[in-house]
Amino acid sequence: MNTDDLDKIIKEISKYKVISPSQLTELLINFGDEVIRAVELLNSNRAFRIKMGKYMVDAFSGDSGDYIIFDQVGYCGCMSRHPINITRRKFCPHIIAFKILKALDKIEELEFSENDFDWVMRYLKFNIEEAWPI
Repeated sequence: MNTDDLDKIIKEISKYKVISPSQLTELLINFGDEVIRAVELLNSNRAFRIKMGKYMVDAFSGDSGDYIIFDQVGYCGCMSRHPINITRRKFCPHIIAFKILKALDKIEELEFSENDFDWVMRYLKFNIEEAWPI
């Protein structure tokens, strides 16, 4: 299954704000264990969006840390541990859970003033450098 197929299912979930058994079955068939883990993560609601003026960053709090999410391209910061997943286009459970939570309007939004921008960027940079040592 590719990004377009996943996005089609996510669009249906977004339309009705519920995951149907057939959608869950389709996800399980195409993504297997990653969906099982994603469903486990749904209950903990670990997805959040940081807003600072005109800037916005999506993130997911996983068991091993906070990961920056670019859900439009199917990228999660956890992929730095398994870079082959990027070229294989394998979706991690964080991306699947984030996309579902976004479709269900369950992304927690954290707003900061632009004065806090430096502090937030230092926090995110720390986590990025931890994932991608220079």
